[in-house]
Amino acid sequence: MRGQLLDGHARRCFTVLDGALPRDVASAQQGRPSRDRKNPVHPPPLKDNMTGFLVAVAVVVVVVLFIWAKRQKKPARIAAGVRPAIARGDTGAAPPDMWLPIVGTSYHSAIDYADDGPVEVRLKREPNNVHDPSAIGAWIGNRKLGYVPRRIAARYAPVIDSAGGTVRVPGYCNRGSVDVAPVGLPAAPPVEQLHPLTAWGWTLHSCDVDGEFMNRRGIGEAFAAAGIPITEAGVEIDSVPALLVPVGDGSGFIDVVISGRVVGFLPENEAQTYAAAIEDLRARGAALQVSARIWARQGEKLRGRVTLQLPRPDEIHPPVPLPAEPYVILPATSSMQVTGEEAHQDLLSPLLHGKPSASVVATLHSAEVQKARSVATVVEVRVQRRTAGYLSPVSSANTIDLVRACEAAGRVAVAHGTLTGNSLKVEFAIRTAKTADVSDEWLDAALRGSAPPA
Repeated sequence: MRGQLLDGHARRCFTVLDGALPRDVASAQQGRPSRDRKNPVHPPPLKDNMTGFLVAVAVVVVVVLFIWAKRQKKPARIAAGVRPAIARGDTGAAPPDMWLPIVGTSYHSAIDYADDGPVEVRLKREPNNVHDPSAIGAWIGNRKLGYVPRRIAARYAPVIDSAGGTVRVPGYCNRGSVDVAPVGLPAAPPVEQLHPLTAWGWTLHSCDVDGEFMNRRGIGEAFAAAGIPITEAGVEIDSVPALLVPVGDGSGFIDVVISGRVVGFLPENEAQTYAAAIEDLRARGAALQVSARIWARQGEKLRGRVTLQLPRPDEIHPPVPLPAEPYVILPATSSMQVTGEEAHQDLLSPLLHGKPSASVVATLHSAEVQKARSVATVVEVRVQRRTAGYLSPVSSANTIDLVRACEAAGRVAVAHGTLTGNSLKVEFAIRTAKTADVSDEWLDAALRGSAPPA
């Protein structure tokens, strides 16, 4: 009797616990078919698992075959090895170290099919391109790779047009980027035929050069000429003479030349600003010489940056005609303050023309000034043939021998001058060379040769 009561009580407890869960969940936990006939739960059949496995295998196989097919469709390539050299012909082809990048490769498919190493690239003109009539597309085989940079395309388009609209050039692919050698791209005229000319004024502003990426060899040779090795950490040289040379092909490009090699070109805005003055200098056999700062770092590729100190365009030429008699322009290597200019404000103040500064042409002459107990030999500074002041005793001592050498050779010593101030007070400074700063070669050319171009 007692056992029957316990057994009945146990059955009621299990019944309550069993009812606390949904019938299908409870049945599934006990491994029995659900007692809910409307929503029975059954273990998944074996064939469903097999179907999913086969689908996964099929996807993997398709991906592998796709990758294999891509690798089988490689374009024709140049023989393996280092970057190919470009033959220099009568067309004035670009030097073999001039490489330019193809841009926009991520938007086209050819880069996915290109292995690292040499590759032949076809450059094709797109005169109907709505964004740029000078556009040049780049192709590998029958797949679009990208475009030649816009500014380079403006200079390169006439060359490709004259070749029928398409040229094949050597290229080099490296980690998803492609450089090409611009065969036929006009090079700068020989620099040795142009006389370097420093701007008359010295109001300067900084300008970063474009196109260093396609003139790495020129940057490397500039460091070699200075005797400074390029390291992985990066090195810099300052105050390097650079010439601005117009290309002369109608493209409006102005190349930057250091140590006889092109290292880049002026940005578009600066090229337009300086084009007239630089073309005028070239017509007279001269090239504007400015100061440059070069930075370079040696990695997988040589990376460089060139920054110029450009004068104001209106201060490139002298503000007034140079002396009619034979003259020599002294190198503008040192800045010297003119003393006694306060006694000549009536001459200097009108030359400002209401501006805070102005450039002037100064001539230097040896003179004797009466002191309290002696006569001092100094350098007299004249503007428009009138006395405008004197160099200090120290500055006069540093330059008097050079001025006398010019006078002995029958030439007027000319220096770059600048005025700063207002209608009440004007200060006067010149830039010239100390006697010890000039070389015998300069003296021979300046004092016994022909007068340098203005």
